[in-house]
Amino acid sequence: MSLINYFDHHDKKASKEHFMHLIQVANADGVVDKSESDLLHRVGKRLGFTDPEIDMLIEKRDSKLYTPPFDLEERFHQLYDIVAMALADGIMFTSEVKIFKRLAIASNFNDEDTDRLLNLLVNGIKQNKSEDELFKTFKQKK
Repeated sequence: MSLINYFDHHDKKASKEHFMHLIQVANADGVVDKSESDLLHRVGKRLGFTDPEIDMLIEKRDSKLYTPPFDLEERFHQLYDIVAMALADGIMFTSEVKIFKRLAIASNFNDEDTDRLLNLLVNGIKQNKSEDELFKTFKQKK
């Protein structure tokens, strides 16, 4: 196997792991509703999955250990996706907050940053601010 194939495989594995966490958030209240399913399909396609792969992963719903990306911006964008998924049905349940906090801590954010990041993302998403705008705001206050 060439070195390039290793990175392609690693990226696909990391994308699948991130997508599985989004599915966990969507299913945290016990139901994956239409708005959550639509968002899963949009994000899944952005990550390079086909509709049948997305449907299979939603049905599978298994949990994997989390290996966060090294890059701060990538970790931020993954957590943005988590909050967007949690808010897709209009309500952020306690179980969804717990998943977010668990993944944020695993992504090497401390408790203070995790709370600040959650507030920034929830408010920013509700105000239709872009991921890039929210990331700039997060970095400025860091």
